[in-house]
Amino acid sequence: MSVLGEVSAAIGLANSAIHRIHQGFILMSSVWRFGNDADQLRRKMEYEFLRFFMWEEQHEFSNLENAVGQEGHPGIAVKNSIIQELESLLPRGEKFEKRYNLIVEETNEDVETRVVNIGWPSLPSWLQRKFDTMVAETIHSRNGTLKKIRWAVFDKDSMTRLVQEIHVQISGLLEMTNLGIQSRILGTLTSMIRTGIKTSKDADDLECLSQLDFPQDARTDSQGEIAEASRLSKLKSSRIALGVDATSIEMEQQASFQNSVDIRRKRAEALKMLKKKSADYRTNTDWERVGPGLEIAIEKDGSKCWVLLERRRIENRANKIENGRRRHQIESLAFLLSELRSPSLHSLHCSGFYWEDGNIALIYSLPPPTDHESPSSPTALPNVVSLNTVLSDLSLKKADPTTRRQIACALTKVILQLHTAGWLHKQIRSSNILLTNFIESRWPSVQSFQGPFLVGYGYSRQIGPHDISDALLEDVDTRLYRHPMSVDLEQQQDSRDEYRPRFDLYSLGMVLLEVALWKPLKEIVPGIFGLVLHQKSFEPASVLLELQGNGPRDSVLAEVEYSEGLGFANVIRWCLDPREFIHSVETENQLEQDEFLDTTITLQEAVLTTLKDVKG
Repeated sequence: MSVLGEVSAAIGLANSAIHRIHQGFILMSSVWRFGNDADQLRRKMEYEFLRFFMWEEQHEFSNLENAVGQEGHPGIAVKNSIIQELESLLPRGEKFEKRYNLIVEETNEDVETRVVNIGWPSLPSWLQRKFDTMVAETIHSRNGTLKKIRWAVFDKDSMTRLVQEIHVQISGLLEMTNLGIQSRILGTLTSMIRTGIKTSKDADDLECLSQLDFPQDARTDSQGEIAEASRLSKLKSSRIALGVDATSIEMEQQASFQNSVDIRRKRAEALKMLKKKSADYRTNTDWERVGPGLEIAIEKDGSKCWVLLERRRIENRANKIENGRRRHQIESLAFLLSELRSPSLHSLHCSGFYWEDGNIALIYSLPPPTDHESPSSPTALPNVVSLNTVLSDLSLKKADPTTRRQIACALTKVILQLHTAGWLHKQIRSSNILLTNFIESRWPSVQSFQGPFLVGYGYSRQIGPHDISDALLEDVDTRLYRHPMSVDLEQQQDSRDEYRPRFDLYSLGMVLLEVALWKPLKEIVPGIFGLVLHQKSFEPASVLLELQGNGPRDSVLAEVEYSEGLGFANVIRWCLDPREFIHSVETENQLEQDEFLDTTITLQEAVLTTLKDVKG
């Protein structure tokens, strides 16, 4: 070989060596760059799995599905959707660690600060693909760290987007879980406040409970529930200070509460004002009947203030002392009704009362209409209709699900708040539920009325062994809503029990049944209506038997479940027969069923919570 040939060969070998060395350097830099990028992705993925494991541990504490009444919690569906998406993207837990032999690291500080910047010249695209393939094969063939994260090499951009997506999803899980924990804590606190108000007989304790509140501008729904519950303590405190549970005026005067003197002075001043304000109504003849025992009129001074009148018959007793006590009790009721100002009570404000032939007339202020709802003339009466009227009017459309659930939740909240404050209503029926400023042209939108408002407090009384009220003037329509153990059927005086909180719940269940199916009660339970019409006795279970007749698919409750959901149907079952509720939840309370239902508000809270969770 000539010298020139040898030189050429040497130059060729050198050039080949240089080319291979250059190629090797590029390969090494590519491997190093890919390795570092993949290592960052690996560590970020490990950090996301750490956050996910932390969420799983936290979720064990805040498992919403295990909470009574939380089966329909709106966060459940979101959480399940995120979990399903995560499971479709990545293997979970031990499988992931075992497959890639990963060690979960507790920080991503190094990953965030680590910047990879390689200054090698870029290659043509066809050559870059070749080098990428060689790098991938090199990484795939090794048994070190690079092999563990080889899944990150083939599509770095996709893996980066995947990590970012997982980060967003897990962040959503953590935020949702934290909010869920807060909601459950606030819900538990609200329940504790209600229980404390219901069971407390000390004005000082009630005063402490009344201080629990949150700023109005930063108040969440759960915090608003706490504020509403705490306000009930003032109503309960007034009730106790007035001695409404006392068996005689002498015992009442012995009430040893710190604020009893102030409450009595306030009562006397309020009654004086109510009587003075009511003087004009005694001669007002422009009353218009809107329901059983309910009339409506406009004030004579032309101030556009509309009022509702509820007349109540008072039984005259031979014993003058008893008559005096009864009169005092009725006036105390008027005073307490004037204190019902909480929006959660959905009750009209009692603005006056007067006595007429030994009977009492309670006067309620109606809410003022908005400008576009005002009557055409100053003397025109506002359109006030009862729920029974709307249900029976075939010319009106059936209320939409949103309107029906709004009415159902409002009525349920009223009963919960009243029972918390120690009140029994005794006249819950659709004719005592009013929709004010009713605009027929807008029906069935929720903007077509104001309310609902529960009236008929004339026979209400306090929950207590000594407080009694007159017997209701019963007709067929009234008895249909009342618990069978609270009425004198078959003319048997011993057949009527002392009125209890669960009797109010029974009446509420009947009204909820009307709201769910949107038709009068006597059309829904014609069999029970026949028994009531002929004054035949029956058990509460008989109502459920009629509702469950015709099989599980064609029964009335099946229609309710199809129309409003299983939660709504369950609520009706619980109200009509509380044993259905006691059997559906685990409770360690060893009291008898009747005592358990009379001394707790667990059922009332479950009814409201379940109705709120009913989805459209």
